[in-house]
Amino acid sequence: TGFSSGQTLAQIQAAVIKQGSKFAAPAFNSIVDNLKTPKVLEYNLETQIQVTHSDVLDLNFVGNYSWDSTMLNALENTFSPTNMAGLPTTRPDARFGIVTDLVNSGHANYNGLTTSIRHTAKYGLTLSGNYTYSHALDLASNGGLETFNFNATYPQTQLAPDSASRLNYGNADYDIRHSASIQYVWNIPVKPSNEVLRTVAGG
Repeated sequence: TGFSSGQTLAQIQAAVIKQGSKFAAPAFNSIVDNLKTPKVLEYNLETQIQVTHSDVLDLNFVGNYSWDSTMLNALENTFSPTNMAGLPTTRPDARFGIVTDLVNSGHANYNGLTTSIRHTAKYGLTLSGNYTYSHALDLASNGGLETFNFNATYPQTQLAPDSASRLNYGNADYDIRHSASIQYVWNIPVKPSNEVLRTVAGG
């Protein structure tokens, strides 16, 4: 009632204290004035070299960069009586407790180099091996501070009130520096005379 009639925080607190209760400043949520559409730039450069008659080398550099992704800044109204980390010593807006802003400060990037070699051997055997060195960095990966929580939504919370990059930017949760694999395909050269075996194993 006091809030809807335009009372100040002090007036509301005084009225509630008279009733023997306590009153905490309410939380406030807002959206930045100019909310932008998140963007992603992808790039790829590949070269293929015929090393021998049976061997092919493939080098592939891939990457992407995203910016203007949405994050939550729940620290707009934070303060520290001891001026810790340069925070104001009193609450910037005493009318509210937590002030949360939806902002476009999120960004991430990935770069990776994949080397593949394919060898075609005799008797229908093909061997290939792949090695990837990559690095993924971001401000918050998927669930952010609520990793593996199915209730987590995409907008993430930044850890420093003045800058999303200062404390959030680092290795992504799914950053895998080294990845190697080996695989083979063998076209079985035997053609059994038995029709059932030929259907199952022939070729």
